[in-house]
Amino acid sequence: MRTSPFRLAAILFSIAFGVWVVFATLVVPHLIESVYEGSLPFLSTLMLRHRLERGTVILLDAYLSDWRERAAGLTADILLFGVIGLVIVKALESRPFFEKFVGNARSGMLGAIRMWTCSILLVSTSLERIDTIALMPREMLRPMGLMTLIGRLPGFDHFLASGPALWAFQWITVILLLLGTLGWRTRLVIPLAAIAAYVVNGILREFSFFWHQNLVPIYVLAVLSFTPCGDGWSLDRLRRIYKGQPVPDAEQAVPLYGWSRYACWVPMALLYCWSGLSKLRQSGIMWVNPTNMRNILYEESLSGRWFPVGQGLRIAWAPDVAFVLLGLVAISGEITYPSVLFSKRARRILPLVTMGMHVGIILLQDIVFLDLIALNLILLDFTWLREAIGRRLARRGALKILYDGTCEYCRRSVRLLKAMDLFGQLELINFRELDLTAFNDENGCTLNAGDLEREMALLNRGRVRSGFFAYRTLSSALPPLWPLAPILRLPGVSRIGAWVYRQFAVKRHGHPRCSESCATDPVSTPVFAVLELTGAQRWAYVYGLTALALVMIVVFSHKIEFYPLTSMQLFTGLKPTTVIYYRVIGERVSGARSNVRLEDGIAAMRFNGRYSPAIEGCFGEPAEKEICRKFLNANLAAYNSKSRPEDQLNSYEVDKVVWDFELSPQDPLYGRIADRFTVMVNASEKGRHVASGP
Repeated sequence: MRTSPFRLAAILFSIAFGVWVVFATLVVPHLIESVYEGSLPFLSTLMLRHRLERGTVILLDAYLSDWRERAAGLTADILLFGVIGLVIVKALESRPFFEKFVGNARSGMLGAIRMWTCSILLVSTSLERIDTIALMPREMLRPMGLMTLIGRLPGFDHFLASGPALWAFQWITVILLLLGTLGWRTRLVIPLAAIAAYVVNGILREFSFFWHQNLVPIYVLAVLSFTPCGDGWSLDRLRRIYKGQPVPDAEQAVPLYGWSRYACWVPMALLYCWSGLSKLRQSGIMWVNPTNMRNILYEESLSGRWFPVGQGLRIAWAPDVAFVLLGLVAISGEITYPSVLFSKRARRILPLVTMGMHVGIILLQDIVFLDLIALNLILLDFTWLREAIGRRLARRGALKILYDGTCEYCRRSVRLLKAMDLFGQLELINFRELDLTAFNDENGCTLNAGDLEREMALLNRGRVRSGFFAYRTLSSALPPLWPLAPILRLPGVSRIGAWVYRQFAVKRHGHPRCSESCATDPVSTPVFAVLELTGAQRWAYVYGLTALALVMIVVFSHKIEFYPLTSMQLFTGLKPTTVIYYRVIGERVSGARSNVRLEDGIAAMRFNGRYSPAIEGCFGEPAEKEICRKFLNANLAAYNSKSRPEDQLNSYEVDKVVWDFELSPQDPLYGRIADRFTVMVNASEKGRHVASGP
């Protein structure tokens, strides 16, 4: 009888669970008794030290009772999550599940997800200034999650203190993400890019807090590391086509790419769901009550991160029911997001709704999740759009390319052009097999064999473009060449481009030429069909997706926040009618005072209030105040170093403002100053804390 993934998983789980029960009920209690009695000297010493630290006599029964309690909890967890894992395996291995929910996909669809995910991280990483981390006080470093292991590497502390080293690492990451976008050596580059992006974002979090921007794209990129994402829309594919090597059929939708695409959707869907369920777990349905919603919107709006006055305050006039509806829409969208894994209709609707929700968050809460706005597009199928554009372009007539079929270099070039023809506009014609007289009469042109031997020609609607100018026209027609289109139209480029093309055209005659036995269809790139999954691939996807989902379920159920693992606990608590926020006032060398943005200082802290924990520490314990003072001094120095002398600051004044929007809804100042912390730019860098009353 053939073993299925479920049967094997059930057998292994049953054995493992039985071994655990025996170990927990028989082995460990006996071991505790032996240690307590001193039979195992090393462990007995540790137990004795524990008892001495507690400063009390701990009886053997207390140790055994504590273990039984822990073992019962672990046993329940193992049983529960084991059963959940078996249910997932059973679902994933079934053919109906695949046909109904997963579906086939083309290599280009997976390649597009790779390109888009890498592009999102590429843009966000490029906008960072991780080198300015070297300006931050070391006391702000809080080892976080798996970054703790990286932090133990020799020399890592010196690395964090070196601006040039951090700058170099950031741009190595950018290069890796660019190569991942282009699809160069994807088997190696994509895992390296995922690791590098993880470290860059981890360093930024360790000096701020566990924020969630860029986290989902890193998850997706990690998943892509285990998929054949370089089979479509990649330099890897184009390189094989140029060499005449076989590639997967671009037009064939198969299970391999369907499962890979589905695997990219899973972490995204579950993280959205965890965000909504965390709110309900912490606060219940009361999370959507108007007081809580007003507090969330007002507090974030008053932060002044992006807008001087948050847009959330502009809807303060709205009735309570409007705020309740905002909360219901947000939490409903998050909780129902996993339906994208089971419904094509949900995949057409929810991503657009969610993108709208994130735009609303930007406007009303002053929090930017551009990565999630963009990443939602990976759930949409744009095949209809490609076909619609193709039909519209077809009405303009085909782009007819006349090339030399006896030139191996030319044959390779047109194979590449055909591979980049997303909208099916190209018609490739070997002029060696063409009756030029009849062709000229039919198309109203005057082409001759001599010119075509020297330059490739492009014919569209009776107009002929040759050589460089043919490629310039193609740069507007073929999507992979779009980035080159504006460059090729710059003044002076056409003269240089025409000269370069002529040099290649002369040298191409030195390439081996085709004989009469050459293939008559030079654009027929060898393809191989990828039909059903192999046994190993099927098992890998079933167990891999099960492991991914199960780990994320365990993380959520135990409220684990261990970067990059997260249960997405954002804005989960209930808030009162009192809003507490912080306002920073700077005093310039001229003596003028005005509101200033801390984002204009150390650039690593300029997005989404990453400096918030340090500012809150200004009004905390003495050690926290000292960290706040050091950060403000460093930020002040960073601001002044890039400002004109007359715009430089002498001091920061951080005001802790308290506003009760229920008692004073029309307060034009949005509250009163409850406390104040001031940092001067004086030589001794002394900070002084001044309490202030109403």
